[in-house]
Amino acid sequence: MINLIKNEFIKILNNKLNICIVIIIVFVLCTNLLYKYKINDTGNIIEKIDYKKEQEIYKEKIEKCYNCNENTINEYKYVIERNRIKEKYGENSWQSYVFDNLIDFNNDDQYINQFENDDWKSFIYKEIENNIENKKYVETLRYRLDNNVMYGYDYLNTALDNYANSNDENGINKYIMDTKYDIYKTNDIRGILINFFNEYGTIMILILLIIFGGIITDEYNKGTIKQLFILPASRTKILISKYVTMILFFILMILFILFFQFIFGSILFGTDSLKVPVVIFNKKIQIYSVYKYLMILLIYKLPILFILPLFIIVLNIITNNTLVTVLFTFLLHITSKILLMYSNIKFIRYLINIQWDLSIYLVGKPFNMSITTSICISILYFLVLSIISIKKFNNIDIKNSI
Repeated sequence: MINLIKNEFIKILNNKLNICIVIIIVFVLCTNLLYKYKINDTGNIIEKIDYKKEQEIYKEKIEKCYNCNENTINEYKYVIERNRIKEKYGENSWQSYVFDNLIDFNNDDQYINQFENDDWKSFIYKEIENNIENKKYVETLRYRLDNNVMYGYDYLNTALDNYANSNDENGINKYIMDTKYDIYKTNDIRGILINFFNEYGTIMILILLIIFGGIITDEYNKGTIKQLFILPASRTKILISKYVTMILFFILMILFILFFQFIFGSILFGTDSLKVPVVIFNKKIQIYSVYKYLMILLIYKLPILFILPLFIIVLNIITNNTLVTVLFTFLLHITSKILLMYSNIKFIRYLINIQWDLSIYLVGKPFNMSITTSICISILYFLVLSIISIKKFNNIDIKNSI
């Protein structure tokens, strides 16, 4: 069995296309890391905006706006002042936030002195006075005073705004307020690792299909299936060796990408963010370290690790067509998330591409089904596919296959 698996890996290494795939993987990884390095916390590309130029543009508009009404002129003046503030204090400063959200530009010009004197607390007191009946909003305002949290556009201010404007039933925003952890940040090593499967799941499956989409069919096309069957090993062992090779390759690919992301991501972003835990809500707040969360996620992904390679083999044997195998399997994968939206239709929840990824149970109880039921369904799929693949492979007629 070990020699059979070894021979399968030798076939992979001897294929120049597979070397090209490795190079492409590395390129994609580097590109993604560099992209994350260039974006800000809101997911936008970091770019320098010339606010002074923007002011000049709108001043020129006012000069040339001979027939404009008063509202249009006031709108231009507002944009000019807004750009002046962003130029002077910064795009994400408390002054910019206050001007955008709390200032009545047409009726209030006291903000100029308050901005100059860095007097952000005066706006807090004014908001408390004007919103005394809104207890939740006032709670966030007092939180700002107690914790010296200025207005702004960062994660903590977002949590405060969300907490004030919602029931915060899952307590996530309150958790952020209590710990001051930026749990939603994606452009750091922590965010990269915990979103690993979301970003690379489709790519990994596509690579698996490119390399192994013709794992049986290629033996037909190259005329090597006869030599394969005269080896001193049963057909079942030969089939299992191909299956195990696919699983091992899948695991090695996952580990390689994770390792690459960790090493080079740590160089770009540092490792301080790994101290921030992963927080998810499933009936109650659940907190995991980054490493524990990755281990849990890998365990929840085990069904696809074992079922997908088997599904590829079955399609290969039945259709004897690499293209059909690749397209149909990839179609199943990319439609799985779409089908989840229609899980209220009873038969959809039992489909193979819905049940081979149990990570959906991390954040809830989908389609009113327990994870135990999903595991049983996955095992049933595994057994059925195993029986079909072994039976069909053992019944292949060598004379008609070369």
